[in-house]
Amino acid sequence: MKTIPLALAVALGAVGIALAFQEDDRAPVNKTCPVMKGKPIKEDFMSVYEGRPIAFCCGKCKKLWDADPSEYARNLPPAEPPKAAGTAQVGKIAPDIEVKDTDGSFVRFSEFKDQVVILQWIDPSCPASERLAATGVTAAALKKIKAVTEKSFHFSVCSAAGAKADAVAAFLAERKVESRGLVDADGKAAKAFGVRNSSHVIVIDGNGAVRYSGAIDNDPDGKKGDKAVNYMVNAVVAIVQGKKVSPEMTKPYGTVTKQAK
Repeated sequence: MKTIPLALAVALGAVGIALAFQEDDRAPVNKTCPVMKGKPIKEDFMSVYEGRPIAFCCGKCKKLWDADPSEYARNLPPAEPPKAAGTAQVGKIAPDIEVKDTDGSFVRFSEFKDQVVILQWIDPSCPASERLAATGVTAAALKKIKAVTEKSFHFSVCSAAGAKADAVAAFLAERKVESRGLVDADGKAAKAFGVRNSSHVIVIDGNGAVRYSGAIDNDPDGKKGDKAVNYMVNAVVAIVQGKKVSPEMTKPYGTVTKQAK
């Protein structure tokens, strides 16, 4: 992987994010080296290209790839084509669906190419959603993410039955959560992403692949304070640095959405 830019390293230090980064340990998509064509790979030498784990035959080939992957990318097996709406899976292309925002405009997630897209489910009637918004947990996380990258979009998705745009907008504004509200009253988005809880978080990378699915943090009771680990922030930082998101999945908490019952 390339060296972390100085500006990014400073930003990480400024927001106090302490992460132990590691190489991607998913199974590589290729069987032979894309640099030294036909030569068997060794999983000791890995990189990530367009959200897919790639392996090489040796460290020298990995360095050549990291310097200019476009020269060898044609030697990789073809990527899986994007799928229509269906249950999202980590490591796979996110469902390409449309959801209305609180202003009545349609949002299609595939339009945010080269951007990190964060979907955080909310429900004004859910105690977990209220705590995360009212106590500033979500706002603080978004501030940290903005310090790391400007190429990110955060959406607050309400899939509660009968959800109203004005109520969702007021919930976010009154709690000073700078997020674009989405109204998923028919539960289409929740079903497509396999979401059942009102504080579930999905993080999608710039290539449209789901990289994280689960809870916003490891503090379902809100008792850990500054010691809580924010999985949403960590996922975005790992994506920005081209690293494996770890953990990729956690157990979400919050009220079960009425659409999921």
